[in-house]
Amino acid sequence: MPAIKPSAVPLWGLLRGMSVTLRNFFRRAVTKQYPEEPMKLPERFRGRLFLDPNICTGCTMCEQACPNGALVMVPAEEITNTAHPQNEYHLFPQVDIAMCTYCGWCENACPTSAIRHTQQFELACYDRLHFIYSPEALSMSEEALLAEPEKIPPRLPGEGAPLRPEPETVVTGGESAE
Repeated sequence: MPAIKPSAVPLWGLLRGMSVTLRNFFRRAVTKQYPEEPMKLPERFRGRLFLDPNICTGCTMCEQACPNGALVMVPAEEITNTAHPQNEYHLFPQVDIAMCTYCGWCENACPTSAIRHTQQFELACYDRLHFIYSPEALSMSEEALLAEPEKIPPRLPGEGAPLRPEPETVVTGGESAE
């Protein structure tokens, strides 16, 4: 059996790795001090969803396009007090932003561009139910949400529309649904 000769390849790899480390060691750090220094977001950043109820037709295309069911169409009480002749069923989107993947499919599916992503990304809160944005909360401007976030009551199950619509019971044969 021939003797294994020591190879220069492991040493060469080690020297290349150390050269990268030494080169970056003397560079200035690029850490942003986030709360003090605002972050510059890309132009196409997808943040919080915004709804323009004046042009929403209630067509449910956004709900159908949502890949994980984070967006459901619900009747909106406060929004329906104003006249929306194009939305005859008075259905508007409600979004669970904890489930939302921010993929933008709802925005692409909307024929009137009534729902769109904004640049707002600070959506943290302490209660899970505050992650459910009612149509009223979606239609508020970013400035209004940032100024008075406590004015956005979460829509709880049993208060108006459910979080997820219940599937209809299918009746087969002579059975009755109870």
